[in-house]
Amino acid sequence: MARAKLWFKVTSAIFLLAVLGSGAALVALKALFPEPKARAYVVEAARKQLGREVRLDHIDIGLTGLHLKGLQVSERPDFAAGTFVSVETFSLRPSWKALLRRKLVVQTASADGLKLRVVKNEDGSFNYDTLASSAPATPAPAKAAGADEPAPEFNVRHLRVTRGDVDYRDLSSGASWAVSELALKLDDFSLSEPFDLDLSLRAKGKAGVRPVDAQLAFSGTVSPARGHREKFALDFKRLSAEQDGLKLTAKGSVAGLDAPSAKLDATLSAAGKTLLELKGTVRAGAAPAEGARRIDADLSFNTPGLDTTLIAKWAPSAGVPALALPATDGSFEGLYFDGATAGAKAVRAAWKGGEIAGSFMVRGLGTEKMFYGGNAKFGLDLPEIRAGQYSFIKLPPKAVVPAMRLDGAATYGADGELTLTSLAARFKQGTASAAGAVHKIGSNKPVADLALKFAVDVPSFKINELPVTVSALPADFVVPAMRLDGGARIHGDDVSFDKVAVKGKSGTLRLDGNVLKALAGAPEPALEIGADLDLPALTDKDLPFPGVPAGLELPASKWNADLTYTPKLIKLRTLGLKIGSNEITAEGGVVDPSGRGAFDLLFKCRKFVLEELTRMTPRTRDLKLAGAGFFALSVTGTKEKPVFGGKLQFEGLGATVAELPLSQFKGTVSFNETRIDVPNLKGMVADGNLAMDLTLKDYAKNPEIQVEASLDRFDLGKYFDAKKKLEADAQASKAAKEAAGKPAEKKASTPIRTRGSFKIAALVHPNAQLQTVAASWDLWGVTPEMTKLNGDAKISSGEGRLRDVGKIALQSPILKILLFPILIVQKISFGVNLNDIAVGTFSGDYGFKDGLMTVRHSVLDAGKAADFSTEGTVDLPAERLDLVVGARIGNIPRIETGVTGTMSDPKAKLKVGKLLETAGQNLLNGLLKR
Repeated sequence: MARAKLWFKVTSAIFLLAVLGSGAALVALKALFPEPKARAYVVEAARKQLGREVRLDHIDIGLTGLHLKGLQVSERPDFAAGTFVSVETFSLRPSWKALLRRKLVVQTASADGLKLRVVKNEDGSFNYDTLASSAPATPAPAKAAGADEPAPEFNVRHLRVTRGDVDYRDLSSGASWAVSELALKLDDFSLSEPFDLDLSLRAKGKAGVRPVDAQLAFSGTVSPARGHREKFALDFKRLSAEQDGLKLTAKGSVAGLDAPSAKLDATLSAAGKTLLELKGTVRAGAAPAEGARRIDADLSFNTPGLDTTLIAKWAPSAGVPALALPATDGSFEGLYFDGATAGAKAVRAAWKGGEIAGSFMVRGLGTEKMFYGGNAKFGLDLPEIRAGQYSFIKLPPKAVVPAMRLDGAATYGADGELTLTSLAARFKQGTASAAGAVHKIGSNKPVADLALKFAVDVPSFKINELPVTVSALPADFVVPAMRLDGGARIHGDDVSFDKVAVKGKSGTLRLDGNVLKALAGAPEPALEIGADLDLPALTDKDLPFPGVPAGLELPASKWNADLTYTPKLIKLRTLGLKIGSNEITAEGGVVDPSGRGAFDLLFKCRKFVLEELTRMTPRTRDLKLAGAGFFALSVTGTKEKPVFGGKLQFEGLGATVAELPLSQFKGTVSFNETRIDVPNLKGMVADGNLAMDLTLKDYAKNPEIQVEASLDRFDLGKYFDAKKKLEADAQASKAAKEAAGKPAEKKASTPIRTRGSFKIAALVHPNAQLQTVAASWDLWGVTPEMTKLNGDAKISSGEGRLRDVGKIALQSPILKILLFPILIVQKISFGVNLNDIAVGTFSGDYGFKDGLMTVRHSVLDAGKAADFSTEGTVDLPAERLDLVVGARIGNIPRIETGVTGTMSDPKAKLKVGKLLETAGQNLLNGLLKR
């Protein structure tokens, strides 16, 4: 105890002497070096040491340490180049006790109002590189041999920096950063022991084109481990960065410098709301000689829900899509290697309604040829996606991707091949799946090799709701709801279909086959098509297609089809149609349908009932179709020259043509490639009974019509009315086409030969009645132009009566020629009424030669009242007349008149005495021009 007290007294005495000695030394120092002199000495010493100008407002050295005010150091060489660093006040108090032990320990140090300017020059050097003495360095004294003294230590117990500013400029890149509000708190700094560090600042500048104005803060403990890099450690309680309302905070630790390993616990928040939490470790391998190193990360994350628009606003150059992500947790095991490889060895994310797991790798970072690879397995619920909703999803206008459940697995290889092991989508309307690969996915023309399957309910929609334009249909055309089942395969530009079925309310359409070059814009289809359809009654409003007649009323119908289609061949295995009691089937094929069109078709109709079809179009409604029957029809040949064959049997056939009723027709039609035969045809024309045998020979090349017919009554007036109406309708149709810019096509007429006879028991007309009218003919070269007309014709009739023959003549040029004799003399009848005469007989004999008709004999016998005759020629193509008309009226001698001119403008000249000729000339000319 006594010894302890002794040592305490000795120690106290030594300490008191040291304090008194220090005080005496300080008094002596201030006496020898007053403040102005000391300040000038320090400034000059610093100028020589730094090689720059130095300014100092005040210096104070005492037991409390060194105190400086207004310290400034210029850029090199002087303040004209700017100020490198300045500080308003700086204080430094060493530990005197430590100095006695040859240790440099800063008890406290503080700097307030620190301003630092750092400049990177265009050559890569910095403005602080020249902080060196202008005088040659004094070599350190050589260490005595055998000396093994410990190196002096440098410790700082307390360091404070407040109101600090740092200005950084990069003259080569133009980048600039400003650090303000810098505050530094350092306690117990030592190279051998852990020390605490608090740092906060505000940084302004640009990251690329993105302006940065962020608050940064750090609080933690540093363990320098006497410079042993592998033992270095950093524990941080808080690391934060905040900008634009988005804040990142973290805590954790770092161990080692050469191969550091870090533990992180980070949180991303906005307006106090947590967006994302991240935990895990990051490890870096030792850097090899060339400087590259491997970095591994093993992290877990979770989010209560994340609106990525906040992140996109904070880091727009990262291309973060705008999404609202649900609450999610997951993990990430990644690496970065050699400066050129990065990726995730394993990544997983799970949320309510979805999960994804996989890996990916990127090689060749920073080069022109980067290679990507990875795989993923996923199952997730996707919301409905509309065109334009997300900028990173490109959809055609009006396109909608429905909400769905998506499950699958995919692999992407470094060779640019995406392999879909499986991809299945389930949505409200059905399911769809895909498997296969897409090659060269990163090129301008990726090549797909995919197998697709689908079972989808497609709701009703309008054509204008489609994402593509369909010009063939009206915009408001409604496509009915349907069910789509089957499969397809995409191989490059080719698409194939596998048992595709389109099922709707009205039936099913089946499709198999392929379409080569379908995705290249030059489709070459080779398809197997089947259909079973029950169509409801339709109108032209339901079928707004080109060519559908206005006013169409199509009854309910049943269709079935089984066919093969290619651009070179349409092969009908069967094609059936049933409308009410009407049934028709077809089979065969058409070669080169879009070209010459070679037919080999067979049509069969088990039964047709025309009354059920009469309301189909305005035309059929006007025709008032009637009748029933069956037929078989073969069609061969080409579009230009089709050849028909088959048989048609009908009963009760009828129609109304231009208000002329045809009814009760019964008969059989047989036809082949060379002739059409209609034997024993019976029916009614208006109120007359018709019996006819008709044969058409060689109709495809040199048509010849043979007719043997009889009619017990023929209403010539109704015939002319119908003919007039048909001609008017034809003219109206022609005018409509010309108004629409569609002039009628002019086709060369095929000459026809016709022969036969026609007998009419009673011919009636409002102005005429004739009994036993008979005609026979043998004509060839018959065309509308009549330029090659040749042959013979005869006509005759029995008793009858003619009234007001001028009105009859106006209805037909042929009748006008036949009645010329009466027309000529009726104004000079010498008391005989030629407007109402009884006819005894009429006979005519005509010859034709290249369009010139020769009237060999034409006689009308009216008994004692009169008789008339005509001889001469008529040029039918030119309608030019050269006739001699003879007439006898009662007891008046026979007179003759020459008729010339044209049918529309005839000229007559009487062959009688001068007196009669002069008296009757004007009357005749006026009459014949009617």
